[in-house]
This record gives sequence, C-alpha cells and structure tokens, in this order.
Amino acid sequence: MGAVVFLFIAVVLVVLQHTLLAGVPLAPDLPLALVAWAVVDGGERGVLVRAWMVGLIRDCVDPGSTCFHTVAYFTLALVFLPMRAVVFHSRGVAWMLWAALASVLLTAIDAAFIAGVAPRWPPMLVGALFTGLATLPMAWLLKVLPRDLHPIGHGGE
Repeated sequence: MGAVVFLFIAVVLVVLQHTLLAGVPLAPDLPLALVAWAVVDGGERGVLVRAWMVGLIRDCVDPGSTCFHTVAYFTLALVFLPMRAVVFHSRGVAWMLWAALASVLLTAIDAAFIAGVAPRWPPMLVGALFTGLATLPMAWLLKVLPRDLHPIGHGGE
C-alpha cells in the first residue's frame, strides 16, 4: 500500500510543479524534494525504484523533458547509495542538503546542456534553498501516516 501512496504523492507533486508553480521563478522543485527525502530517509529496498518512478512521472508531465528526470533522479540515487551508510537517515539536514545540491546540479545541467544557456546562479541557488527547505514539511507531514500507508517505510525502515 505504501508504494501506491508514494506514487499518488509523486503524481500530485509533479502536477502541482508543472501547473501552479510553473510560472514561479524561485519555486522549490517539489518532486526533487520528494526524491531527496525518499532516498535519504527511505529503506534500502526500493531506493532506486522510487527515484526512477518519480523521474518517470515527471517526464510524462513535463512538456520539455525527454527522459531527463528519469535518468537524473535514478543517477543521483545511485550515486548516493554508498553514502547512506554514514548519513543519519531521519535528520532533516541530510534531506535538505541532498535536495539543495541535487537542485543546483540538475538546474545547471539542464541550463547548460539541454537549454544551451548559461546557468543563472542567484535564482538557481535560491531555488535550491527552497527545494531543500521543502523537504522538511513534506517529510514531517508524511511521517505521521500509519505504518501501512507510509510511502517509504515507517521511520526509514
């Protein structure tokens, strides 16, 4: 049941990102914040699948994306796997840092290699800060769900 809840949350956040927040230049990247929380705080089982699913959902909704988010989210989760052993999973700082760093990296790659323009650093850094901050209320709200409905396992299991 948790996987269904996770998919539902991912769809809602992706649609919200590409509708209401699409015109807001400093909006947090909510799907990336969800991936950050799921990768850092989630259990070992399904880490890569969760990142891949959110990326796939986002690529289905994003009009300008051709597998960018699917590959990027999966790769970021794969790179982070060895670091999971040294990170205290339920610490908000870890979620925030992962989300902010991933946001800067993906925005810079998107701007430079896909859009072909130079990254605009001040708005990119502010967006990364907001993306990092978005992990906190999202994670804290989702942690109160009952064990059977918890999208990534209860308490990082």
